[in-house]
Amino acid sequence: MSVEVHDEWGCSRHDGLLKCLGYKSGPGGVAAQQGQQMHHIAETIIKSGWTEYKFPDLFETGNVFSNDYRLMVVDYTNAVKSLYEKYKKEYGDDLVFEVEYPVSIPELEISVSTIDVLFYVPFQFIHVVDFKTGQKPVSPTSAQMRGYILGALNAGPATEYRASIFQPALSNEFLTAKFTYDECIAHEKMMKLVLHAAKREHVPCTPCEYCGWCVRNGECPATKAQLAMIAIDADKYDVTRSTLAILAEYAMKIEDIIGSLKQRAYAILEAGERLPLPDGRELMLVDGRPSYVWKNPKEAETVLLNLAKTRKGATTDEEAKAMVWLQKEPEMLSPAKAKDLFGKSKPVLQEIDPLIWKVDGKKKLGIGKTAIESEQENG
Repeated sequence: MSVEVHDEWGCSRHDGLLKCLGYKSGPGGVAAQQGQQMHHIAETIIKSGWTEYKFPDLFETGNVFSNDYRLMVVDYTNAVKSLYEKYKKEYGDDLVFEVEYPVSIPELEISVSTIDVLFYVPFQFIHVVDFKTGQKPVSPTSAQMRGYILGALNAGPATEYRASIFQPALSNEFLTAKFTYDECIAHEKMMKLVLHAAKREHVPCTPCEYCGWCVRNGECPATKAQLAMIAIDADKYDVTRSTLAILAEYAMKIEDIIGSLKQRAYAILEAGERLPLPDGRELMLVDGRPSYVWKNPKEAETVLLNLAKTRKGATTDEEAKAMVWLQKEPEMLSPAKAKDLFGKSKPVLQEIDPLIWKVDGKKKLGIGKTAIESEQENG
């Protein structure tokens, strides 16, 4: 089996780069090598016209090629066959069908990458399919899949762009997303900026779920900062005072950058424009936590003093005021603290609620769900 070659900055790395500009994937482990062999077997089966294939007893890594792995390959190749037959019946000779379709994306300086399966009907659609052998869920709206679509644009003109994940460890059905040409080009522009930033000599690192696959894990400032946050223990974590000073300065700079980016994003969203994320979600402005104040503090004080006597047993005005007024501030109980003190029974709320005014919280940045997540929630 030939060793598969990937561009250092290829599409499979893009999702990690969007999380951390310093992300650099290392050589694949045993699971990656086995997944690569499963890809080559699937490719052979499909290219042979789905003829019967004799599976090996062992992976080239020496591990057992169990029946579960065989079924994953069979399920995937059968799913591709069904989709091929469907498209062939509908579009006939107009259908272009490619396996292990080689692509390059000059705009992103990506020279080596392959798409597992490509379906293309001129002036109709481009449909890329990716076979995932792992158990970590992958979205068809991921940066990797969007990158594959960019690579497939050289197949020819189309009006719709589809990306499908087939991950038999999780499901025996394609998970598919659709994109417009404008969305594809917008992703290209964004990744061009990301890749340009990632190729600088010094890049900031961010602790994320990709740290486990990154060759810089444990060496980059981000993971060293994690250790510093866990404990300031020079003997155990080798965090000297000079190192801590460097990390603290780094954290301060990152905080300034984050604050500036949030302000820019807020201004764009406030102007009514959209900020889509690579996985199909969107940044949006959401309501902040509301606050509650007294409409008329004097009227509220009268009601609260009366409640202190009738509900809490205060026998004098002084005792009642001591309950209603916070001695350290000094200020009167807030609506929330008043309810904590006097309870939330119906008679109490009937007296307190009409005196309260709800003040909407300031809008803040939030993240909306993907279309797929919304569909799953809605059944």
